[in-house]
Amino acid sequence: MRVGSGADRKTLLVRIPPIARSGSADARARVQEVITLGGDGVVFPQIRHVDDAKEAIGFFRDLKASVWSAANPSGDTIVMLMIEDPGALAQTKAIADLGGYSILACGIGSLRGALGGDAAGAEAGTQLVLAESKRAKLVDMLTANAQDVEKRVKEGFLALLFQGAGADDAIKIGRAVAGR
Repeated sequence: MRVGSGADRKTLLVRIPPIARSGSADARARVQEVITLGGDGVVFPQIRHVDDAKEAIGFFRDLKASVWSAANPSGDTIVMLMIEDPGALAQTKAIADLGGYSILACGIGSLRGALGGDAAGAEAGTQLVLAESKRAKLVDMLTANAQDVEKRVKEGFLALLFQGAGADDAIKIGRAVAGR
């Protein structure tokens, strides 16, 4: 993974189990392991509230990791927090204002499930997370595909996650829309 440089180098982000499910001690140990073994960062799914976010950020402070962000562009560790339920969504502004992390993301599929299948509500949540990310000068990441990548780039998402057979086409479309 570390072979190559620039566009050839792959970034390894490790998604760990939610803090609420695995417990604080286990999450802390997983973060330590990811960083020790050379991972570039950690994804924290199912952040439930601002206290979960503070705890996740604290793991990296305790490790004295240099977390990459707009406030620290020379950082080398990526910390991604995922908002995926209505309780956390209600605290998006407070979470965005914490600092000390890299990416704020809305897990739109999980949020839709938590909202009982309400796709419009999940999209509204996604737009709220995007707006707060922009305001706080954070990167916002979202899943996308070839059908919606142009829309998502134009909305201002700075990172998009593609999966499956159509990923390469979606990446080409996204790069073209972004002028790259």
